[in-house]
Amino acid sequence: MGKDANFFLSAGLVIGLTASFSLIGVMIRRLPQRWINLPNRAYWLAPEREVETRSHLAGWCWAFGTVLNLFLAFIFHMVFLANTSDPVAMNNPVMRSGLAVYLTVALGSVVALLLHFGRGR
Repeated sequence: MGKDANFFLSAGLVIGLTASFSLIGVMIRRLPQRWINLPNRAYWLAPEREVETRSHLAGWCWAFGTVLNLFLAFIFHMVFLANTSDPVAMNNPVMRSGLAVYLTVALGSVVALLLHFGRGR
């Protein structure tokens, strides 16, 4: 891929994903309750907990989007280093380690979200 195409793809991914996760975080605060699917929805969306529940979901979206953008920055940096090395080669052990860290954090955040909302009643 050429430099210009790489730049526009990278910038488009970061801008698009940031906008998507930000928009989801904002929309969660405004969505009708029937569109929010949670375990124990009646408990979590009861009037006394609804604002806190929506804030928690919005914060999770923003945090997850941040983690994803950090992982993309790592990938872009690895691609840059690979393209500036001679011969051109990706550092596969470092890339696998970065992927393992991202997947661990992503899975952990999803499990934490499920555990948080699975305990209501």
